Amino acid sequence: MIGQRIEGRAGALWPVLLFVSLALGLFAWAAVERLPAVATVAALPTLITIALWLTRTAAFVAEVGEDALEVVQPPLTLPYSEIEALRRGGRSRDKQFTIRVQYPEGLLVIPARLNVTSRELFEFLTARLPDSADRRMPADLEAYRQEQEVKFGIERVQCFRACRPSAYRRRRWRGVAISFACTITGVVWIVVGSSLGKDFEALIGFGSMMVFLGLIFTIAFFFRPRSRRLRNWQDSGLVIGPIGLALVQGATRGELRWDELRKIQYPNKPQFFTHSYSDRNLYGIGLVVEGATIVIADVYDKPLEVIHRRLLALWEGEPEDEIPPASS
Repeated sequence: MIGQRIEGRAGALWPVLLFVSLALGLFAWAAVERLPAVATVAALPTLITIALWLTRTAAFVAEVGEDALEVVQPPLTLPYSEIEALRRGGRSRDKQFTIRVQYPEGLLVIPARLNVTSRELFEFLTARLPDSADRRMPADLEAYRQEQEVKFGIERVQCFRACRPSAYRRRRWRGVAISFACTITGVVWIVVGSSLGKDFEALIGFGSMMVFLGLIFTIAFFFRPRSRRLRNWQDSGLVIGPIGLALVQGATRGELRWDELRKIQYPNKPQFFTHSYSDRNLYGIGLVVEGATIVIADVYDKPLEVIHRRLLALWEGEPEDEIPPASS
């Protein structure tokens, strides 16, 4: 992909055009027929138009360099060596999805609508993630790591270190904006209905209902449920070797041999009648053992796709030279 120009289109314009046309039509009707009530009703599509425009996805443009991603819009030069972690949205089988690139100064969000597949770009960036020279693990894992490296060699033991969670929180901003626009519309209707006399009292009732519903939906969209963040994420660590793995993550601490593993599911799907050794709301890789599921959360310095491929290859017993390295 080196030398390629990555472009992400801005969000669709047709919803904006639809509501602005409706607003203009209502204003024109009100002007011709001299109907102030119709002009007041036009406040709703007008404010929704503004909400849609303000929450429209911005365009994204970047040049893929040999050593860095040169982002034209928004302006940023991001060396691959400074990437701390990659996170992705969507489902594991999706070809187009949002990519979140975490680096020391902040977070770059690459939209899903690109002129290349998100999967291709994600794998390109994953292959250029820097390897940490420091392989030390949390205290509960360090002895296991050293023991495995002595037995099998450093190159056959993969270590995944905890990476700070990004500050990114995916809210449904468009839903928030539209709901708030409805709330403001309700206020306008109440004010107009109160000032124009008895013939417009119906506007007060409709306005009150609009304010009530608008506020409820604004709060609902803003504080929508999300996956709980792993506690004590900074103490997490994962070591994968030829005979099994060891994990320290939240309240989960232990070792697992490959012959104890019944199934690997990515992303994890909580099962009924089984105990989960990690928060059921965590997004991650599910390791199904007898009567329980261990969830590897998305808190490490390599993407879950990399960890999943490594786990699957070792569990299925692929030859050593065919097992993908952690950096690809």
